[in-house]
Amino acid sequence: MTRSRVLHSSAVLLATAALLAAAWWADGYARRGLSVRYEALIEEPVEEPPQESVEESAEETRGEAGQEALGARLGARPGTQEPPRVERASPSNDTATRERYVEVLRTVEHRIQHPNEHRALSRYVQSWDYASLGVPDEMPRFRITMWGRLHVDGPGSIHLRARPHSGEAELFVDGERDPEWVSPGEHDVRFEWSGRFEEKRDRTPMQTSLLLQQSVDGRSWEDVDSADTRPAWTDEGDVAIVWTAAALAWLLLVLPLALILFGDPARRRRRLGWLALAGILTLGLGYRLWDYHVMPQFQENGDELFAVWNGYSLLTEGETRGWTFWSPYYGGGVERSELVYWMQTNGRWQIIQPYFEHPPLAHVMVGAAAWLGGA
Repeated sequence: MTRSRVLHSSAVLLATAALLAAAWWADGYARRGLSVRYEALIEEPVEEPPQESVEESAEETRGEAGQEALGARLGARPGTQEPPRVERASPSNDTATRERYVEVLRTVEHRIQHPNEHRALSRYVQSWDYASLGVPDEMPRFRITMWGRLHVDGPGSIHLRARPHSGEAELFVDGERDPEWVSPGEHDVRFEWSGRFEEKRDRTPMQTSLLLQQSVDGRSWEDVDSADTRPAWTDEGDVAIVWTAAALAWLLLVLPLALILFGDPARRRRRLGWLALAGILTLGLGYRLWDYHVMPQFQENGDELFAVWNGYSLLTEGETRGWTFWSPYYGGGVERSELVYWMQTNGRWQIIQPYFEHPPLAHVMVGAAAWLGGA
């Protein structure tokens, strides 16, 4: 067996072992976490039923019997001498409304902590039913319910709490609200978090967070590890993605190794350069998807949003698109549009198309992440 074949075989075995270990860890990650329901409080018009008119004829209202019959029709108490009052609706332009919670998304969160508002806020922005509900003129009040199984390990009982930075949170363990102690073992856990996303002003970060914490003595608290939780159902789609990705990654590693190890030196160097570029892009895309999980991220800065819009437009329409402060200066060479984006501090975005930018390879990568994330 030649030296190159030995190197190739060793590299393939190492790559296979590494990928199997990564897939095993990712499979466990996909099976942990809590089931989550995201809801938003919306206001909607209510169609009032038409009011029945009452024809007060002389025959119907004549005498005590007629008055009592009319009173019974209008809801008056039998036997009262007070003449019934007929209330008629006056013309008005006001529309009656009601508030109700609508479900925005039901999913499994493998990361049970919400140290900031980004992930929860992205869930609402990405999963909002724009066709039915439109674009809100303000951030709606939210209600987030998380539930599943919690394993408490240790020789003794612990304290458990749901700690919100803003809003209100209620914790239930085995149906009991805010128990003082939680014994070792398996428990049904559920907590409800409601409130409103605070507006982001300038560069001040929003402070909307919720942490599920545990303590042995009630004084020193630490975050509950998501590895100790199991959702009410397993997202088999996530598990299938893990093993499919592992198989594809194995092929993408083995084939490049064959291209690098075989052939003349000049050709191998050229292949190595292209493979290095492909690896960097793949790694960047993977980190982007891992970091946000959903894209685009609502509270990102304008440069990041521009990269998302431009890359997504290039992938889906083959044209560039971007926002600018100076749209009037482009004259008639571009198409202009205005975007109001969930009442951001920036207000209205001036979008022009096409938009010249330096070689948008990074934008294509971010746009691919947006597309894969469900944009």
